[in-house]
Amino acid sequence: MSEIEGVHQDGPYQRVVDVQDAARQLSSILERVRDTGEDFLITDGQGKTLGLLVNAEIFEELGEFLALAENTHARMQGSKGTPHDDFAREMGIEPRQDRGDAA
Repeated sequence: MSEIEGVHQDGPYQRVVDVQDAARQLSSILERVRDTGEDFLITDGQGKTLGLLVNAEIFEELGEFLALAENTHARMQGSKGTPHDDFAREMGIEPRQDRGDAA
């Protein structure tokens, strides 16, 4: 796998690249994101964040996790929320099976 020019670490971000460097190497960066699951923070010339390139499958998983967290938070705050099994179906996952008292 080829190296991406201009990539550096900045704080918690392992792969930061200026938008001009990213534009020149967009195909290579997208292949790397797809193939490895790595993400790339894209910044402007002053280091301000413009966007984040994230693997599509990971992004979908994060969206599902966020939706679950929001639903759980709403239920904890006394809002009705969506029952777990209904929520699972909406997210396209199997509802949990009754676990009974099994340890």
